[in-house]
Amino acid sequence: MKKITLFATAISLALCTQAQSKLSPMARYCLEMYGINDSISKNMTAHANVNQAINTLELSSARNHQYPTAKCILTVNDLSMVDSLSSLGLKVCTNIGEIVTVEIPLNEISNVSRLGFIDRVDISKKIKLYNNIGRQLTNADNVHSGTGLEQAYTGNGVLLGIVDSGIQYDHINFKDDDGQSRIVEALCNGVAYSTPEEIASLTTDSRSLAHGTHTAGIAGGSYSLNGLQGMAPGADLYLCGLASLYESDIIESIDKIFDYAETHDMPAVVNLSLGSDLGPHDGSSTICRAYEQLAGEGRILVVAAGNSGDLDFHAHGTLGEESEEEPQLKTIVESSYGSTYSDYIGIYNQNDNPLKLRVTVIDDNNNTLARSELIDFGSDFDYYAQWALSESENATEFSRYFSFGGFSGDLYVYPDISNNKYNLMISAQISSASIFSHYRLGLELYGTQGDEIHMWSNGYSSFSNGGDRQFIDGDTEIAMSDDCTGNGTISVGAYASNGGPFRYLNGTASAVQNFTQGDIAYFSGSGIDLNGISRPDVTAPGYMVVSSMNSYYSTSSSEMTAKVNDGGKTYYWGPMAGTSMATPAVSGIIALWLEADPTLDCERIKEILHDTSIRDEYVESNPVKFGTGRIDAYAGLMHILTNGVGDISVDQNRVLVFPNPNNGAFKVFAQGERHIMLTITDTSGAIVHNSTLSCDNGAVDVDLQGSIAPGIYIVNVKGEKLNSSTKMVIK
Repeated sequence: MKKITLFATAISLALCTQAQSKLSPMARYCLEMYGINDSISKNMTAHANVNQAINTLELSSARNHQYPTAKCILTVNDLSMVDSLSSLGLKVCTNIGEIVTVEIPLNEISNVSRLGFIDRVDISKKIKLYNNIGRQLTNADNVHSGTGLEQAYTGNGVLLGIVDSGIQYDHINFKDDDGQSRIVEALCNGVAYSTPEEIASLTTDSRSLAHGTHTAGIAGGSYSLNGLQGMAPGADLYLCGLASLYESDIIESIDKIFDYAETHDMPAVVNLSLGSDLGPHDGSSTICRAYEQLAGEGRILVVAAGNSGDLDFHAHGTLGEESEEEPQLKTIVESSYGSTYSDYIGIYNQNDNPLKLRVTVIDDNNNTLARSELIDFGSDFDYYAQWALSESENATEFSRYFSFGGFSGDLYVYPDISNNKYNLMISAQISSASIFSHYRLGLELYGTQGDEIHMWSNGYSSFSNGGDRQFIDGDTEIAMSDDCTGNGTISVGAYASNGGPFRYLNGTASAVQNFTQGDIAYFSGSGIDLNGISRPDVTAPGYMVVSSMNSYYSTSSSEMTAKVNDGGKTYYWGPMAGTSMATPAVSGIIALWLEADPTLDCERIKEILHDTSIRDEYVESNPVKFGTGRIDAYAGLMHILTNGVGDISVDQNRVLVFPNPNNGAFKVFAQGERHIMLTITDTSGAIVHNSTLSCDNGAVDVDLQGSIAPGIYIVNVKGEKLNSSTKMVIK
């Protein structure tokens, strides 16, 4: 790259004496702050201090410049001259018509403004959006910068595995500062690639998906010049791209990742932003058992809780008294596709007593129009047992309402006994025979009186009583992925981090979404599983998050919010929402923790999450959906480095410190107390603050800014009725 001294020659192309008027107020403010009055900086500021001094600006260190740089937005009047910026040694990131984004050393901003084809120079302001706000909300930025620590943590020496679909292996987000791939090994649709030359040849596993590029970027993206790097930018990457996800492929991919980690004596964390709503939800499914076998010390699996938290894809009831007239339990299945059914439904008895079933047709007035014969496999069935609607006694009657058989699909029922539970599996691929009427599937169950029944769909249909109490209604009580109900994983829900608007590359803006920052995302899966364990374990930002996108999938300017041009290629970033986005945030943070302690296992991490996650009024009011709370990368790391303070007695229903972490200014909530004695100690037990305070409705404001150093502390609150402690992090 050519040196900046070429500016002296370039300026002579079209010198403008009104350069100062071209600089935006923010640009001028920036130059004034650093004493840069013209082209030469009189106050060289260390890069580490730039972000701290002007937190409203997005500044970064260019890879080949010795000066701090600012991300600038230029308005140009001659598009043919844009390439000359690159010839001057500047990094041109995007070019959207007359708008160009460029990284410029601070001491050269004035010189750039003197170029005749530049109409305006503005400095890109830091906005609280996308993945950078995810790092802030989880306090990962403080871990990356080493605030209050002996060193910074970025995941160095840790293997970060991603098993997903739609991975762009050659994305700039997965390269180091020298442009070399950080992928140490990869799988692409089952084929292994291990040498640098083989990895360099990879493009993507799927040109119709972008999910894996997005999740990998959140967990471990390292391109920082646009502020959208991931949680563990220093980790080694093992990317497994599977255009079609099957459980066997997932298990094999995880195994290969852990084998590599063991061979190279590295701890590893694997991100699984995938799962199935269908299953027994008691940890007994094959995939849950496999996860438990694969996990161990320094072998961590992080799985999404699912996106069906607002859908009634679960139903629960007890078989009533046996009757020749009425079924013992019945429900209506509502399709997500209107009059077309394309889904799987699992019906699980909580013991091994057989279940019998009738499939019915229900109209909009909840009338039963057709019923199948009684489907009764008994308890002694062979592995080939099945029932098909097209071959049933009532197929002709059903055909009046639904199309099925042959190329139209069919409805099948299969019996099974697993984990000493009798279950029936329904596969439905049928559609209404009339476009003018809405016919719905009904299910009628028969069995042993008093047996407890749970049903789940795979998320493409829901259960309903249609406003009629003779049917059982669907609910969201156990609305999480079955994959996260085992003991071998960390399960993750999503909270709202940003609702837009997003400015797309085509100049349009998205609508502002209805959200409250920090509150649970409406779709986040959660519930008490059938082992009585609350899921998810923790939450992270998942609505909305901007991360790297698969350029082979789409380059539509209506989907992307940022792009970078480098080495003749264009790389993109865009927004997505889901627990799929929250999960890699947790995976990346765990990679930071594994750098500090490579021996961590799943149970130990759950303890850290329990002791250090952020708990505020949103968490307290919705503990099942939030789990232990919102993950805090910094507090968790401090807990590890100080061997934790996990034995502190915490009564969080009575005492709450908010916000936590904070900068020394916080509010203490002590329910029912008029006066409290507040004592704050460090992790060694030394008292750093002691005072007696009056409460207003059980709350009191405390301001210790400037008098207490960053770190983790124990806050003890003693009143007339309570004497309780909790942990607090000062940033």
